[in-house]
Formats: sequence, C-alpha cells, structure tokens
Amino acid sequence: MPSFGTVYTNPLTPSHVRSNWAALKTALEQDLVDETELEAALEALRWKSAQATENIAAGDVVYHSSAGMITKARADAQRDVAGIAVEAITSGTSGFIAYGGFLDGFSGLTPDAVQFLSGVTAGALVETPDLESTGASIIIVCRAVSATEVWIDIHPGILL
Repeated sequence: MPSFGTVYTNPLTPSHVRSNWAALKTALEQDLVDETELEAALEALRWKSAQATENIAAGDVVYHSSAGMITKARADAQRDVAGIAVEAITSGTSGFIAYGGFLDGFSGLTPDAVQFLSGVTAGALVETPDLESTGASIIIVCRAVSATEVWIDIHPGILL
C-alpha cells in the first residue's frame, strides 16, 4: 500500500476516516487504500456506503428503498430509517451514511433535544413529531448533543 501523506495511515482508525472521509473515498476508488481496513474503520464509526435514488444533501435522513438504494425518508410513509447522509450524494452515485454514533455539521439544534423524522419534509429532522397526519409514524432518529452535533440512535417507528 502506498503512503498517502495525511490521507492514509496504517491501520486506518475511525477518527482518521471521520476527518478525511472525502479523500479516503477518492483513494479507495483509485485502489490506494485497503478496502478491508476502510470497511473496518467505517463499521467502527457506524458509517456505510449506499447508492442514492435521488439527490440527497448532507444531513438528510434516508431509508432503503425496495431496490436497496437510499432515498429521503418521511415519517408519514412508515419507512424505516437507514441513517443520516454524511455528505451530499448525487442521484445514481454512492456516498456515506451514518447509522449510529456522533455526526456533526448541523446548525441551530437545541442541545439535548430529541430529533424526530419529519412527516412533512422528506429527509428533515424536527424537534416536534407530526401527530396530526393519519398513518404517520413517530420516529426518533437522534439527540442533539450541541447546536451542531447529534448522537444517532435510530428507534423503530410508532405508527399513529
């Protein structure tokens, strides 16, 4: 394995992947990083790679479609949450989603507030679940640990 400066370390660690994920993704595509090591570091971070069926923004909540790809989730559709997009993912391409652990990059969150999947806006987190829509689900996705960071702990939806 070639050395890659600050991008490649041996062995790859979760903190290294977290801070250098974009460069590591490119290195993996160019066969410059051992795929097994990267997968182990991603598993420790509770991240995984997934292909998108639509354009997804960093921070969007996603679910696995019947085709096994990810798309934006919405609580009124009774979908199981797969995770939160770590990066923007263009339709038809793959990117990383986090399905547990810490994730930063948010803004305006209320520290210690539970974040629910929105029943109105696909992919959005809200602090108050949609209790009015027939067929909606209450799905806890994460808890804000600061105004910019969440602890992802996805709970099964409760159908209203």
